[in-house]
Amino acid sequence: MHDQVCRGRERELPPFASEAGDRLRAEAVEYLDFLALIDRAEVDGADEWLFWADRAAVQRFPRDMELVARWMLHETIRGNGQTVRTLRAVLSSLPPSEGRKPVILDALARADFLLGECVAGSARLALLADVAPEFDRTRTEAAELRGLLAAGDVARARELAVLRTAPGADLMQAVCEVFEAAGDPAALVGAIAARGGFSVLEGPQAAQAGLAALEALGRLEECLAEGCRFLDRDAEAFGVAQLLRLVAIRLDRLAEVTPLLRKSARALSGRPVGLELEALIALDADDYPAARAALAQLADPRAESACRVRLAIETTDPSSGRRAARRAWLAYRRLRVTHAGPEMQYGSYLMNAARSRADLREALAVVAAGLPRARGNPYFHRLYLSLLIACGREAEARAHLSSLPEGLRSARLLREVELCFRQAEGDHAGVRAAWTSHAREGGYRVFNCATDPAVPVRAGPVRGKVVVFAVVFNGIDYVQPFLDHYRRLGVESFVIVDNASTDGTREFLASQPDVLLHEQPGSFRAAAHGVAWINPLIQEHAQGRWALFVDIDEHLVYPGLSAGRSLSDLVAFAESRGAGCFPSYMLDLFATPASAREGFAGHRYFDREYVSFRSVLPPYRMMQGGVRGRLTGRQFLITKSPLVKVDPGVIFLENNHLHTHLPPCEVTTALLHYKFVGDAQARFVEAVERGEHFLGGRFYRDMLARLKGNGIRRGLWARRYRGDAQLTGMGLLQSAPDWDRWRAK
Repeated sequence: MHDQVCRGRERELPPFASEAGDRLRAEAVEYLDFLALIDRAEVDGADEWLFWADRAAVQRFPRDMELVARWMLHETIRGNGQTVRTLRAVLSSLPPSEGRKPVILDALARADFLLGECVAGSARLALLADVAPEFDRTRTEAAELRGLLAAGDVARARELAVLRTAPGADLMQAVCEVFEAAGDPAALVGAIAARGGFSVLEGPQAAQAGLAALEALGRLEECLAEGCRFLDRDAEAFGVAQLLRLVAIRLDRLAEVTPLLRKSARALSGRPVGLELEALIALDADDYPAARAALAQLADPRAESACRVRLAIETTDPSSGRRAARRAWLAYRRLRVTHAGPEMQYGSYLMNAARSRADLREALAVVAAGLPRARGNPYFHRLYLSLLIACGREAEARAHLSSLPEGLRSARLLREVELCFRQAEGDHAGVRAAWTSHAREGGYRVFNCATDPAVPVRAGPVRGKVVVFAVVFNGIDYVQPFLDHYRRLGVESFVIVDNASTDGTREFLASQPDVLLHEQPGSFRAAAHGVAWINPLIQEHAQGRWALFVDIDEHLVYPGLSAGRSLSDLVAFAESRGAGCFPSYMLDLFATPASAREGFAGHRYFDREYVSFRSVLPPYRMMQGGVRGRLTGRQFLITKSPLVKVDPGVIFLENNHLHTHLPPCEVTTALLHYKFVGDAQARFVEAVERGEHFLGGRFYRDMLARLKGNGIRRGLWARRYRGDAQLTGMGLLQSAPDWDRWRAK
């Protein structure tokens, strides 16, 4: 019979409850028969066969303690502590001559770690190394690391993980678990490199942990490349697919990764995780019916996968209300999962949808409830810290950051919080240098753009204290009002990149004597939405000056504008205060159906509901709200910082939303945003078809789904725009007593 089992090793064992299974068990008589069955069951992961063979072998050959050791090892892997204790007592009573056999020592050590007796297990592991130096101890070493983690001794586990350099998928996975628990992504990436790099990672869990460490360190391009390679090899690695999707969104490269995600969904077809991935792919395409159809196919609506998908849908679909999102969160929370996923997912939604400080406080309460289960998750801790800062509880935020392990504080997201605290203390020179270095290491697309520089069409010298920079595509309806507005503010020079306009915009700009025109017909998206073209031009034309980087439909306003204060006055005041930038945001102006035909003059209404709060990133102030959020149910990034004092270290990172550190001025500005002027629907269709905007133009898709005609019916939430003094009185602009009294020298 032994020969029969050995010859059948390339085939799976027959089903346990079958005629073939009955025959195989009846034929198992000799010692080698049982060994062969146990070996085969281990390879196949046939738990029923192992359960039977272990007990039958020990009953048939009760004096063979190696069979007892293998039985205990299988029970240890299952986590069956009660049976393990009984069998360990038998093996521990053996005389040294028999108890020191490698197989028995290995099983006893792993049992000790399962039962939390790490000191005893480590002693047996050391004895195993002495007794049998050539014995493969990697699984026992993995058990030691996990035992220390279970006992809460993360520091000792980390010390040992650094030393565990032997190959082996299980040991590598345990090392990953240790560095994750320690919150030390740099050490984890180093451990992977010491073992030969990501190509040697065998299991999807280890790969996911390693890729998450790369992402935490800001090595996004590397994370994306390694993740694509792994998912191409192992399409069933759901965790890798999830992480890869998030990194692709961060880099705005989702379109190229989606085919791999679809391949993974097909490989996982019929399983809950496969349906979950299908739902996420549908959400990325704003196909909410398809996402809900995938959710409906999940067999158990109360399982974690279904709860996670439901919460993702209700917090992404703009037609869902806050009540639906809350119900989905409560259903997820009732599962009592051991991680902080429900709180992180729902808390992020509440923060991004906040239109009042009460909303921010609610988001903080939700996230704080998940703190005991957050462990070394840098995303969770960044969210928690951001909410503490937004709610004005900076002392608590500082204390929490200080309490985190040093390795976790090295993660990209938490380094930014530390830099925020340093700049608040006035360490502007140190933070400037640190931010420049951090930005280049932090995965910002502007440093990895495959694009050529913009080519001069009309050159000339720049004049004035403030130079305006912009990228334009088919903006003929906007360029004259744009130039007129900034000329009234005292601007003498414009540096504009035309991105292959076909409506006469390029020709018009070429005729303007104060415009230095450049052209670049390449991909706007591939140039980090034009930032890779503008940054060199700012450095070339605005050294020692102030650069105002705006879109062609944005008109800057600030306190004192209606009183005759020029842009030169404003920046001179900032220089006198040691400031280098002005916090700003987009104030969407819209027309009613009746006033839409009046063009710019008819677009005189705005949504009064905005909320401002302190933020981690430059310019350290966030604004949310406005009519676009009201119409779509989705908050888009409207915070900007377009006006900056230029020196060699200034870099815009994500359009004019974010730049490297500059001390912010206490006076704030706003950008009157004329997105809806003219035939807005036709422009939005064009933007979606071009696919050059973030996530394929999600904002434009949302607006097309809800914009009826070219006017918006105003409600009680709307106000008529009457100038900067009105915005200052409403708290939507912030002035300062010194600015109100200030006079240019």
